[in-house]
Amino acid sequence: MKIVDKLIVLSGDEERETIEYGLSILLDGIITITVIMALGILFGKIVESCIFLLFGIVGTSTLGGFHCKTKLRCMVSTLIMWGLMLIGTYHLKFFWKKTNVLVLSVVMLLLVAVLAPAQHENKPLTVNDIQRNRIWSLIFCGIVTACICVFGKYDAKCTGYLFINYVEIVFSMMIGKGVYWYAKRKNSKNSGESGKEGCLQNI
Repeated sequence: MKIVDKLIVLSGDEERETIEYGLSILLDGIITITVIMALGILFGKIVESCIFLLFGIVGTSTLGGFHCKTKLRCMVSTLIMWGLMLIGTYHLKFFWKKTNVLVLSVVMLLLVAVLAPAQHENKPLTVNDIQRNRIWSLIFCGIVTACICVFGKYDAKCTGYLFINYVEIVFSMMIGKGVYWYAKRKNSKNSGESGKEGCLQNI
């Protein structure tokens, strides 16, 4: 018997879709972690990969973010973000300027306070979910900002890892927020047009 069938026996057949979706997300997460860690070991970037995964798991689960339509696109975008983190840390001298890092970190914390969390049109959050995720987002990003301020005095490389991952999750949240607003506005417009057509037909 499959794992899904065993869980359905315990939870009831009406929970099949939820269980299958949850297991699919779990499997995708395991595959992503395995691939990133394998690349980290291959290229000698284990610490960097662990920090990247920490931000990806904890940060994205609280802030929300942009979701690709297919698993392949999701994996490719994750690998691109991982690569950008490594390239940015070693080649963008701008990030080693302490003042710029501190100012931008505070700006991102303010953006999180205003915009977090991002939602998905197919899985809108309740008011309680939004409040809870916003609080956890502020706690997580507040800790990250504090770590950047502290490590900036002693370890520029560690500060770079934290800062670039910070930028990536906040940027993903902003894109996800924009996509959600656009989809919501589009759906409202379509509903309004459908309502007008129904009124005209009834005349």
